[in-house]
Amino acid sequence: MLKKVFIGIMIVLVALTITVGAIIGGLMWHAQSEMTFTEIDPTTVGVKADHALTNEGIISIALFGVDARTPDEPGRSDSMMIATFNPKTQKVYLTSLMRDLLVPIDGHGNDKLNHAYAYGGAAEAIKVLNNTLDLNIQHYASVDFTSLQKVIDTLGGVAVDIDDEELPHLQTVGVTTTGVQQLTGEQALAYSRIRYATGGDYKRTERQQEILVSLAQSVQAQGLQGALAMANEVLPYVETNIDLGMMAKFGAQAMQIGFGNLTQQRFPQDGTFTTGIDPSSGLWVINADLNQVKEELHASFLQE
Repeated sequence: MLKKVFIGIMIVLVALTITVGAIIGGLMWHAQSEMTFTEIDPTTVGVKADHALTNEGIISIALFGVDARTPDEPGRSDSMMIATFNPKTQKVYLTSLMRDLLVPIDGHGNDKLNHAYAYGGAAEAIKVLNNTLDLNIQHYASVDFTSLQKVIDTLGGVAVDIDDEELPHLQTVGVTTTGVQQLTGEQALAYSRIRYATGGDYKRTERQQEILVSLAQSVQAQGLQGALAMANEVLPYVETNIDLGMMAKFGAQAMQIGFGNLTQQRFPQDGTFTTGIDPSSGLWVINADLNQVKEELHASFLQE
């Protein structure tokens, strides 16, 4: 079964697709015709008219990678990121949030962050983000993981540097040598699934980030033709509440800033959390000072 760790790649591709589509009229129309559009009432997810980040011109979009078990279930957000644009500093941030972070969820007490999506879809997940981290998110895009391999193959694969420890885990999918090489979708997925190696899950996150960068470079290198091919594969799996007008706004800002100013970050940060079994739920969770997470996250968006 496809593993959930690669969801992050998909949501980055969604963000890239929306950005490219925002400045190309034909692709914009194509994008909205292919995606599932779902409206969310901002008043129900904690959006405020007067908010410190919004007053600074900062815009954030929630990006969810979903492992939906059936078409009728929202699934859990096995990967959750926030794409943030700061036009004043000309920076773009891609923030990964640890899915096992223990947070308060209305009606469910303290629970894992990624469970919010299963309880109430994107609206509930956004509400939890806004209430817990004092954000002002009202737009989102979510994508199902099933399109992953197709997208990587459509883009001609991804360049990855394979080391001696990783090679034995990849020989069953046809990787026979170490060093930098172009992986197919199947091979890239296997690369992301390597667990029993030095560094464990943290190293696995680094592998995911390596492929994120490689995919972003592939999209840029292929230009409009590559973006259109990617859109054909990705967009049928996308659900969003970003209409054409907002796509144009986000895309114009992102293209002006450029991906060279993209900062990837993860919260909670290393050294600021503990892990263990939550006595009230029996779940393995990540415990962190949520006020500290909020303050550090806001500071990152505002830094010069």
